[in-house]
Amino acid sequence: MSTKPRERKIYKPNPRDGAPARVQTRRAIPLVFVAETKTKQIEQWRTWPRRHGLPSLEALSLRIPKAGTPGYALPGYWPADEASTRPREWIAFFNHRLDHIAANAGFPSAS
Repeated sequence: MSTKPRERKIYKPNPRDGAPARVQTRRAIPLVFVAETKTKQIEQWRTWPRRHGLPSLEALSLRIPKAGTPGYALPGYWPADEASTRPREWIAFFNHRLDHIAANAGFPSAS
């Protein structure tokens, strides 16, 4: 009868001990292109930020051309209704965008 050799446990220091805390990550918000010719969608998107205490789409630097067509890079084709969880995510996205715009312009951030 052969006996199996006893395995030794190897104790290694945890490299995460003493490491700085992880930075809180944000959920990625995919953007879609909404052409200016989609007037009903754009009109609803123009009022949505104002209802949530945010600046205009232009101030958020969301206006972009795509294949020569003017439009906006937005988090959805239509603004979310208030029953959805998306408005909170989108408000956080827009606020982060404002902070980024302010940092690149040399102004103090909004937060």
